[in-house]
Amino acid sequence: MFLNIPLVADILTLTQHRQALVNKRLLRANSRRSSHDFRVGEMVFVNHYNLRANKLEKIRTGPYPIIQVHTNNTVTLQRGQVHERINIRRLTPSQIPNPAQAAPVLQAPP
Repeated sequence: MFLNIPLVADILTLTQHRQALVNKRLLRANSRRSSHDFRVGEMVFVNHYNLRANKLEKIRTGPYPIIQVHTNNTVTLQRGQVHERINIRRLTPSQIPNPAQAAPVLQAPP
């Protein structure tokens, strides 16, 4: 049975409550993230944990040098002869220094 009762909803309060929930969830998600500023020449690993067809495949490949850093959270990597543009969420910074940018070793004269 349907009753003819008008629905009174406070749209402004509902909107503010929903926005407060969104902000709370955003703060919780961002608290787990670590920030890293990628630089040209830095070595990184590429994560494949969501793209693997077989669970025995490697999770990460690399390290690869960064060729260019773009403003839309992507970087261009040199993977052999191929230049590939990848989102930074798929990258893990490497602790291995880039051999091309390593300081030359000075040898003492005999």
